[in-house]
Amino acid sequence: MSLSWVPSPSSARILHFLFPLFLILIKSPRSLGEDNYSSCNGTFSCRDVEGVGYPFWGGNRGSSCGYPELELNCENGGNTTIVMQDVKYRVLGVYPYPTLVLRIARDDYMQGICSTNFLNTTLDPSLFQITDGYTNFTLLYGCQSVSPGLFSCPVQGVPYTAGYVLSWLSVGIGACFKSVVVPVSSSIGSYMGNSLSSLSDLLQHGFEVQLKVDSEACVECTQSNGVCGYDPTANRPTCYCPDQFFGSKTCDSSTSAETPEATTATSTQGGSS
Repeated sequence: MSLSWVPSPSSARILHFLFPLFLILIKSPRSLGEDNYSSCNGTFSCRDVEGVGYPFWGGNRGSSCGYPELELNCENGGNTTIVMQDVKYRVLGVYPYPTLVLRIARDDYMQGICSTNFLNTTLDPSLFQITDGYTNFTLLYGCQSVSPGLFSCPVQGVPYTAGYVLSWLSVGIGACFKSVVVPVSSSIGSYMGNSLSSLSDLLQHGFEVQLKVDSEACVECTQSNGVCGYDPTANRPTCYCPDQFFGSKTCDSSTSAETPEATTATSTQGGSS
């Protein structure tokens, strides 16, 4: 006589709970991989900045789609911003491979010269390099001067409001309590007058930075029908394929019959206001 096991009511309830969980665990690796492939195959768009892909992420593109430092945000006014070293920048343009240049301007100077964020424009040298054709302006705030400054801005805890551009000074001034270093275009600045409106135009025009990312790895990935992404655990670029959970260097030639749309950053030009 054969024996069969009949679960008790309590065991049946446990099995009823565990079985769906077991199915989820079986399916989740592939579904997670497909999510990365699908998410990173899309692009970021926000008003004037459109169709931006790897090495950026943000919006519908998850954090596994680009370098951690390259998160793009679409703000309520339709402006694209990026935060680097605690300073928010307005994204004015993104230019594609092989150039891969980002044009940005400090967001705190897009509406005026009186910033409350007295931080220098400092970028991570391992990821960004300011392109040629720019020079640093040092903006001085809270200056103790008997003559009117180029501009006037309140500085918390300081009784002086006069402000200047260091390189534009022709006479000495007293002590200044705050300063900010900002890159500006050398060519545009050379024919502009030393006025407040000229200074505002220079700051809002922004500056360009070259991104130091592994572009060759992304080219190999897209040529193998994959989608470029970034592995934050391994801290390196990766390639997502439509039928596997984990990222790899490239995809198998058999994973897809068609090459997906390239998801590298595409050429865009944003406004400056």
